[in-house]
Amino acid sequence: MPATTASLSQSGDFNQATLTQIGVAQSIGATQIGVENQLSATQAGVGSSLVTLQDGYLNDATTWQQGDDNSLSLTQLGASGNSIDYYLEGDDNYGQLYQAGGNQLDASTYGDGNGLIASQFGDDNYVDVYVSGDDNGINATQSGVDNLAVYTVDGADGSYIYSWQSGQSNEVYIDVLARNSGAISTNNDFSVIQDGNSNVTDILLRGDGSYVSSEQYGSDNYMTVTQPAHHSNSVVSLQEGTANSLSVFMGDPINSYDSHQWGDENDASVRFTARRNSAASEQYGELNSLSLLVSNEQNSVFMGQYGDSNVIQGIGGGEFEVGGFGGSVSLVQVGSANLIQGHQLSDASSMNVFQSGSFNSATITQQ
Repeated sequence: MPATTASLSQSGDFNQATLTQIGVAQSIGATQIGVENQLSATQAGVGSSLVTLQDGYLNDATTWQQGDDNSLSLTQLGASGNSIDYYLEGDDNYGQLYQAGGNQLDASTYGDGNGLIASQFGDDNYVDVYVSGDDNGINATQSGVDNLAVYTVDGADGSYIYSWQSGQSNEVYIDVLARNSGAISTNNDFSVIQDGNSNVTDILLRGDGSYVSSEQYGSDNYMTVTQPAHHSNSVVSLQEGTANSLSVFMGDPINSYDSHQWGDENDASVRFTARRNSAASEQYGELNSLSLLVSNEQNSVFMGQYGDSNVIQGIGGGEFEVGGFGGSVSLVQVGSANLIQGHQLSDASSMNVFQSGSFNSATITQQ
């Protein structure tokens, strides 16, 4: 069926445009140039496309995709104050959103097989994405200072979120809900990359069988991963720079964590309160700290430090504690003036300590 086409152009300030596509294979192109313009667009059919441009500041765009196989491209250019409110309900839809300046983007997706690409360039941008459904893909990019990205995943299976930030003092928050809509979020894939200083990544992980990859490049960055419930998740993290901080908590069984920190004056803490989890944490540099607290049984921990004046200890200082039946701990330090101090409170468990270098100290208590 041939596509039905339409076009709209508005130049000036305080204009309003309402676009509606109902049917099959509709195509609309719309342009607004000016200040404080408003655009409202609805796609409620199958196989339609919409391409829009707003050039100016304090402009607002509200879009709905309520069908299948629709595509939408929305661009906002201007200094600041623009906003996009994007709502998607259906299957196999695609949205591409672009903002330049200090802008705001809110997106909600309901359905399966949908794709969303969001790009923001400038300072003080904000993106808030809600995902419900299966096999959806979200790709969000922010470049600038003081940007914020918030992702909420509710009852999703097999979905993918990629978040990339470049600049200083940016923040990423991912909240994976367990049963808000009656379903567990399972088998999802999350990837976060931050390049710059004083950035924050905070991941709250609930559900089963998900994979998380988090990378931070720069100094004074902070990363935290909290898993209060559910199992079979895997988390991998990397921090490169100085004075970075990492905190990991796992409160349910059969999860794995693997972390690497490159640089000086970094710290990492790992805490388990459930059984059959595994963690591997390595630091390369000087004046780094690894902290450990393990309770419950059959957990496995490896910690390695490669450099001088490093320490493996308990959370908050002093001896680390490892409890539970049938666990294993392996600690490696290569370098000089390193310190290990720990306490093992368990039966049928093992602890292996290796130090290579000069002026090192290890104190391990078992009972």
